[in-house]
This record gives sequence, C-alpha cells and structure tokens, in this order.
Amino acid sequence: MTEFQWNRVSNLEPSWPKSLTTRAMVPNPWAAAHLWASDSVLMSRKMLVKIRIKDNLYNAKDLVSLVWVKAQAGNPGNELADHFAKIASSCGADMSIPAPYSYVKRVCKEFLMNEWNSYWKNSTTGKRTKEILPSSNLDLLISNKYVIYLFTNHGPFPAYLCRFKILNNPDCLCGEHGDVDHYLTSCMYTKDYHLQLPTGAARTHWTRKLCKNYLFLNRLKSIFEISRKICEDLQRL
Repeated sequence: MTEFQWNRVSNLEPSWPKSLTTRAMVPNPWAAAHLWASDSVLMSRKMLVKIRIKDNLYNAKDLVSLVWVKAQAGNPGNELADHFAKIASSCGADMSIPAPYSYVKRVCKEFLMNEWNSYWKNSTTGKRTKEILPSSNLDLLISNKYVIYLFTNHGPFPAYLCRFKILNNPDCLCGEHGDVDHYLTSCMYTKDYHLQLPTGAARTHWTRKLCKNYLFLNRLKSIFEISRKICEDLQRL
C-alpha cells in the first residue's frame, strides 16, 4: 500500500462505531419503562418487607446482642422490666380482643350440638329412631323415603295405618303384627328380601353402613313396595 493510500484510509471517519456507541448511550425510553413496570410487578410487598428486615439486621449486627441475665442481681434493665410487670398484674388495664371467626364458629357449633343432643335424649317420642341413632350428628343418612320408613316405623304398614283409623286391623295378611320389622325379617310375602337385624350398639353401626349401600337400598324399596300393596289389599277387604 502506498503512503497516499494509507493516509486516505486512516483519515476515513468510522461512522458505524460512533453510531453503535451513541445508541448504547441513549437507550430506548420505552424499553426502560417496560423494564421498570416488570420489576414493579415482580417486587411484591412481601419481598420488600423481607428486604427491609434483612437490612435492619445487617445494620444492627454490632449494636444488638442477646445475653442471659441472672434474676435478682441488681441489673437496672431487668429490675425495671420486673417492676412494670408487677404493676401490670395488679392494676393493668383490661383489654378486649375480638375472638377470631374460626373460634366463634367452633364454639357455636359445639353449643348447638350439645343442645340438639340434650333435646334428642330427653324427648319422649321417636323411640325406634333412638334405638338406631342414639345421638345426633351431622351425617347425612336420609337418602330416600324408604330409609325414613326404616328409621321411624312410619309408612305403608298395617300397624301404623291402624293408629290413624285407615285400617281396622294392625295385622298383616299373613296374620302377624304388621310393623316394619315384620316385613324386614319374617313376613312370608317378603321372604326373598329378608334382612338379619342386629341388636344393641351393633345396630347403629349396621344401619349407618348399609344406608350408603345401593343394593341394600334397593332391597328396602322392594320390601316396602310389597308392604304397600298389602295395605291396599287390606283396605279393599
């Protein structure tokens, strides 16, 4: 390369490096605004609180310490704290702090359940239902009308309808007393669907378990539909 050519090349103005440098020094203001907005979204209040706490702990690392102080040793700070504690225990101001919602809900539920159980145990009606359900609870057991027939002995049974003068005789067509247990366990017309009923505390567990059994509910339905037809036949006699 000749001297003239070298001088010509060296005197060229490097326009593209200056352009890149200028663009880097003056960034896009919209890009800056976008970054600031994104940072504001990510920086939640909880994070800011944590950062302030960490800063305070860091700044006070040489100013705060935790040491054990012997009681009744004449330490001014400890004695002053004991002094105000004794004053607060004797003549402190009463403070009324509202109970949380969860506590109020629990207390109300316990009170209502106790009242319900007391009423249930002291009532003079519902003897059969009490034998099956000796205490009240919030479990949903009544899924259809046939379960009500089972629990109460109120339904299409001659013994029940005779109480209201709908039938003249409380006996079934087979000659036995026509209550709910008769059709569940011994009636000749429902023998294909008979059940073995337990007694005592086992009856409560048995009933709760079977009331959620689909096959058991279908069997109840078949038994009580037969008892209904028997009552209709008795009315026509």
